[in-house]
Amino acid sequence: MKFSIITTAYKTAQYIEEYILSVRDQIRTTRAIEIRNGKKMIKLPPEPIEFELLLGIDGCLATLNKVKEIQQKYRFEWLVVYWSAKNVGTYVLRNTLATLSTTKHLVFFDSDDIMTPFYLQRVYEESRKSMSLVVYYFGHGFNGKFVKDSKNFKLQPSGHGTFYCRKSIFMHIGGFKSWRCAADTDFLQRVKATRSRISFHRHVLYYRRMNPTSLTNCREFGMNSAIRKSYNRHMFNARRDPTPIIKMVKTEVEAIQIQLKDTTKPQIT
Repeated sequence: MKFSIITTAYKTAQYIEEYILSVRDQIRTTRAIEIRNGKKMIKLPPEPIEFELLLGIDGCLATLNKVKEIQQKYRFEWLVVYWSAKNVGTYVLRNTLATLSTTKHLVFFDSDDIMTPFYLQRVYEESRKSMSLVVYYFGHGFNGKFVKDSKNFKLQPSGHGTFYCRKSIFMHIGGFKSWRCAADTDFLQRVKATRSRISFHRHVLYYRRMNPTSLTNCREFGMNSAIRKSYNRHMFNARRDPTPIIKMVKTEVEAIQIQLKDTTKPQIT
């Protein structure tokens, strides 16, 4: 099974190498799993895990230069880098990368967080259980530049921006709104409206960095910002009728992809 890991990056030059190396260190083989089909247990054979990492740099030259340095150093064939000269926002970029992905399985992950080695293994096991499934995972929150140097970890509830879903579900629901923040929570709300199966998995599968410049912590878009509060009001009012939202966002997903350049062919040398 092959996954498309969707990651956007803005001002994360100091963190992004640790993240990319955590993707490199994913366990590439799977074990056989059993699922229940009614009263019968079915054993699914193991299959190798493959992936592509689609990394979108959102208008930050420092981050782009760092990623070029990483690619020159390691030459990862599975890493494809896209560059947007304009800072269009995380969710517009995520929509774009999702349309450019070459697999049926999407894994959304932040560029300042760290995967544990069995992250994709667990995602694989959950993905085999249902066609209409969106999976969220718990993480360990930490402060500091490198996870290996951190001593105090705090269990974090599953972040709405870190999840797995089938590409067909993502496109059917319409992807993310082109908001500057909170669009992942809005996406979850619309997933619920379609009655897709949602799993909040209690396995701690990643390290969530308490980054002061992240969307949830920065002054402009943080939890107490005026713009996030306005989005929250919009989501509250939209709960009664999500269908118009789905149609509108699907158009945005399809329209935005022409704005990116693939920087790995041949710009990164």
